[in-house]
Amino acid sequence: MEATCESRSDGTFQTACTVLHSLLAGDFRNQFIDELIGSGGSAKAMKRLRSSMVLHSFETASRKFSLAKVVKTLDDRTRDEGFEIFHSWSHSEHSFSSESTPVLLVDHFNRMKKEDQDMRTCLSLLLDVYFFHVLALCSIRAWDDGRPQENFSKVTELLSLLQGLRGSGHQFVENAETLLVVAVSQYHPIDQAYDELIERIWTLDNRMQVRFALISSAVLGGHLRWGSRAMYSRDVVKMRADNVGDYPWLLYSLSTLMEEYARLRKCETGNGDRQEVVKGLLNGLGPDPWAFFQTPPPISLQSYADRHSELTKLFKKYVQDLTLDFVACQPSGEIYSPLAFHFNFPHNIMNAILMICLSEGSVEELSLNDLLVGAEADPSMVDRSIELVGKLMAFAGSSRDRVGPQGAKLIIYDPHVGLGYCNMVLSAMKKYLT
Repeated sequence: MEATCESRSDGTFQTACTVLHSLLAGDFRNQFIDELIGSGGSAKAMKRLRSSMVLHSFETASRKFSLAKVVKTLDDRTRDEGFEIFHSWSHSEHSFSSESTPVLLVDHFNRMKKEDQDMRTCLSLLLDVYFFHVLALCSIRAWDDGRPQENFSKVTELLSLLQGLRGSGHQFVENAETLLVVAVSQYHPIDQAYDELIERIWTLDNRMQVRFALISSAVLGGHLRWGSRAMYSRDVVKMRADNVGDYPWLLYSLSTLMEEYARLRKCETGNGDRQEVVKGLLNGLGPDPWAFFQTPPPISLQSYADRHSELTKLFKKYVQDLTLDFVACQPSGEIYSPLAFHFNFPHNIMNAILMICLSEGSVEELSLNDLLVGAEADPSMVDRSIELVGKLMAFAGSSRDRVGPQGAKLIIYDPHVGLGYCNMVLSAMKKYLT
């Protein structure tokens, strides 16, 4: 499929990456934090950090980096396409915030008025949050000069530097693909923006498409599972009508993962090699398997009837194998499962983690990928996942931010509910695919 975006080879993306590499690879962040701490107390340090974020300019006694011009250029282009990366959507005011999300987080920290946190850790974390958002902006501009695959690799390298030893050490996400999906996964009023972005993603190589599909199915699956219970009383007709823009993206994700599943089956790979893809499929199918098993497709997918038909045929071809693989992935109460994790939007998770870290004066070693895709390979990380979702549930329970007629929490972890969704998928497979 041909990309619809106009190539913009004015060098702004590359300039942004060059400046970010200089900022993140060396010792500048530590020097900047040293000078903040030495400026005369935490209040002055936070004020200076906030000012630097607003101006997109960071200065020490020996060096100064300004991102103002490149951020404005890239941000203007992104807004023109229908996405807002630096600002958060307010559901109560039906508009985006006037201040950027990193600045709002600094303001929130100042209102906490806690004196016992490690100030250096908190300052470093807040600084990294700012650069995380700049990298998110870069990820969505990866197509600007016609070299998206090279540019995504470059953003992933910068992300590794951001989360490395020269900063706070906080783990946000694992790769540029996740960065992009998270960046656009808050509410945006223009559904067409998502359709155009999907078309661009379909032009990437298979390896990158699979990475996009894995995180997309996890994000959309968790979001729609949450909405199914919290917003729509399990009425899929209402859910489909209210999430029209999500279904084509979910179709893309499931199609990509199912094609990868078929490839792995033909290669006769073991269960372990397929497990990530299997969980991605189950994650994405959980909220509404009927939309992808039944024909004709729902209204939101009628423009994609051919792709929907191809996906349904693949499901029918591998239904027996998939059934066994899905049963093996069912959640239990003993180990962490992403299939039991439900949330309004992924930024609700990320913001909650940041709030917890700032309250504790700590950073998080688990990335969002560990929670949404899973970290089963490392038993210690699995235990840490259980601990973290417990904190997230407690945070969501104490927050006044609630949505839906019953005031549902924005983050839920419930293995029993996750198992119910898995059984629903298996039941629908038996009815419509065999």
